Amino acid sequence: MKNEKTIVIILCAITLFTLISCSSENISVSDINASNTENASVSLTDIMNEICEGVDLPANDVFTLDQSNFEDYSFVPWDKSIEAVCSEGKITTSAHSLVLIRTQTENAELLAKNIAEKADTRKWVCVEAEVGKVFYAKAYVLMIMTYNDVLDDLQNNFLEFVGSDPVKFLDINH
Repeated sequence: MKNEKTIVIILCAITLFTLISCSSENISVSDINASNTENASVSLTDIMNEICEGVDLPANDVFTLDQSNFEDYSFVPWDKSIEAVCSEGKITTSAHSLVLIRTQTENAELLAKNIAEKADTRKWVCVEAEVGKVFYAKAYVLMIMTYNDVLDDLQNNFLEFVGSDPVKFLDINH
């Protein structure tokens, strides 16, 4: 009887170990780093989560933007050649908004300039983002409106994602 219990416990432990060790892999920025950022198979939500990983951000939600809400968050009109996600503060007094855009037409520079010209760091009723920047590289644009103390971490994670692609940035002046 004791031997049967021991065998059952050992089998349960082996099964548990197997399930844990064979579970799906975590994706890291270096994994999705597109040594070639043209890899459109990686979801933008995964990329946004990795850009935000390890950064002390306020509570936020990450969600997909589409034709019905894109301009509300990016300040520019929707274009069918893009896909986008947003990280927005859960509380209206948290001046935090990130918009990550992937464009199929490689017009990231023009898109970034339009966003930088039109974005408003005072889009919230009672608060203003401490910093507003738009980073772009090849087919990606990242609009950042948030707190000064997290900008460097977000920028570094974006740089790690785009890898060897040159990254430029623009200030949001509103």
